[in-house]
Amino acid sequence: ILIRSTNSARLVHVAFLPLPAGEGRGGGQAEQKSALILPFSRREKGPKTCPAVHYLPFSSKCGALASGILNVKVVLINPYELGRQPFGLAEPAAWLKRAGCEVQCLDLSLQMLEPEVLAGADLVAIYVAMHTATRIAVTALPRIKQLAPRAHLCVYGLYAPMNEAMLRDLGVGTVLGGEVEPALVSLVQRLQHGDVTQTEPVVSLAKIDFVLPDRSGLPALTRYAHLITPEGGSKIVGFAEGSRGCKHLCRHCPVVPVYQGKFRILPVE
Repeated sequence: ILIRSTNSARLVHVAFLPLPAGEGRGGGQAEQKSALILPFSRREKGPKTCPAVHYLPFSSKCGALASGILNVKVVLINPYELGRQPFGLAEPAAWLKRAGCEVQCLDLSLQMLEPEVLAGADLVAIYVAMHTATRIAVTALPRIKQLAPRAHLCVYGLYAPMNEAMLRDLGVGTVLGGEVEPALVSLVQRLQHGDVTQTEPVVSLAKIDFVLPDRSGLPALTRYAHLITPEGGSKIVGFAEGSRGCKHLCRHCPVVPVYQGKFRILPVE
């Protein structure tokens, strides 16, 4: 398991081992575990020799470590989506955080490409749900590469598959469309192992189990489009995605090339 050291930017290798006899609660009983932390190099398959061994008591609170933390800093970027808070960032953020990733979000309709957010990013994933968003993403890519030079670039959303060739020419390593959340988790897993070659399908229409979106990293709803009442006042409004895809095959629609008549309903929960 790889985690990022809390007091440095280095990666460390963690192995769960029995505590030495007499150490920790229970006097070194068999059920007591610990985490052995060793420096780790991304260029090597195993930990380097370490002069000191650090043991951390293992308890039920460390369940995330036991299930495997994905030591990847992910920045999700929304270029534009009609002035609404993007579900296309909130849902992937929930999946990636559940997998143990550090996730930060940027909505370029309200925010700038902030250097401190992009600094140290391992993965930058840009959501393109619209033609306008795609044009903004293409314009922003050079600056993103400048601010996050070591980051793997991913573009996902309706307009990603149909612009795959152009995006790859611009340095994008992974292009995803359709039900993208499992593919994003798969992406960070392979980046964890140093594999930058896309193995995920460009378009996946497999049914997925949606989770509660994580909107905590997005600007507040008060900053997005709001309703102007006849009396001249305003009300905060929200946006919830109830379905994906479409049963119809309208020739002008960007949904059709990706979903091909498939239709997905999000659960009420």
